[in-house]
Amino acid sequence: MPSPSPTATPTPTPTLPSPNLSFYCVSSTTTSEFNVQIQGSLTYNGVGLSGAGIQLYDTVTGGATWQDLTYAITGDDGNFSCQWNPSVSGNLAIEATWPGDINFSNASAIYNFAVAPFNDQNQNVFSVTSNSTLTSLMFDSSTNELRFNVSGPSGTTGFTEVCIPQSLIPNISNLNVTLDSTTINYNSVSASNVWLITFTYHHSSHTVVIALGATPTTSTVPEFPSLVILTLFAIATLCIAALLRNKNRKYNACL
Repeated sequence: MPSPSPTATPTPTPTLPSPNLSFYCVSSTTTSEFNVQIQGSLTYNGVGLSGAGIQLYDTVTGGATWQDLTYAITGDDGNFSCQWNPSVSGNLAIEATWPGDINFSNASAIYNFAVAPFNDQNQNVFSVTSNSTLTSLMFDSSTNELRFNVSGPSGTTGFTEVCIPQSLIPNISNLNVTLDSTTINYNSVSASNVWLITFTYHHSSHTVVIALGATPTTSTVPEFPSLVILTLFAIATLCIAALLRNKNRKYNACL
């Protein structure tokens, strides 16, 4: 009997290295002609991958349906950029994907995006971009605080970027960020006429409060120290007393 043919040993498919695809958003400061500049990069070990086609999508249905946003190609440094014109209200999401090539595996990134109005005469707006689920975004004008909730899978790291018009907080050192009522560190970068505020945290469910401090438009009535008021009152009393004495002297002189 012929001996059975040996079973061929399959050649394992090599595991391709995974590049890092990331992006961030810089929104315009007002509701008038609202737009978002998306800037991102495709890198591996800190080196940009050039000539890579990045497809971007957006959704307004919580990910149930996606629509094409734009197609961008990375430059020599691995960076790409595009403009997005979303609605000024509601919660949205953006996805960037790259199919990979013979040297690298595919890569993707999804961020949630939300906008909140400042409700002033200049129609200023805030925007928040995060890999966390965003809910309950609102600005409290009575306390001058931006509030929202973030949540995500336990054991992962959350990242949030907030875009704040510089006209609302010229001095960024006045800003305070709390996570569940605990003050946390943040990074701030000036980009055109906005502040980009970024911070990270361990995922679960958190409440974020960003206190802007006093607004530049807040007007205050000067207050005089009580000692100054008492001094002025004493001087006025002495002046009146002196006038009365002079009047009495003149009256007596006529008698």
